[in-house]
Amino acid sequence: MSEFHPKSNRPPPPERSPVVASSGPVCAVCGVPRDPRKRETCSDKCRAELSRRDALRAWDREIRILLATALQKLDEGAR
Repeated sequence: MSEFHPKSNRPPPPERSPVVASSGPVCAVCGVPRDPRKRETCSDKCRAELSRRDALRAWDREIRILLATALQKLDEGAR
């Protein structure tokens, strides 16, 4: 059985593990430590991957907007 605090009649809070902080900046793509002078990535390869991801996000956003517009036009035409 767990012990209860005598005044509040509630069990004590659970123990928490210590917070682990990074010793420095890490690469946004691969997660390895990077030179603090570099912006987001550790290498040219990771920078290219980040650029591809950004382009893909922009493409997805554009497609979503086009699909939403098409659905709206279809809905208006069905009335």
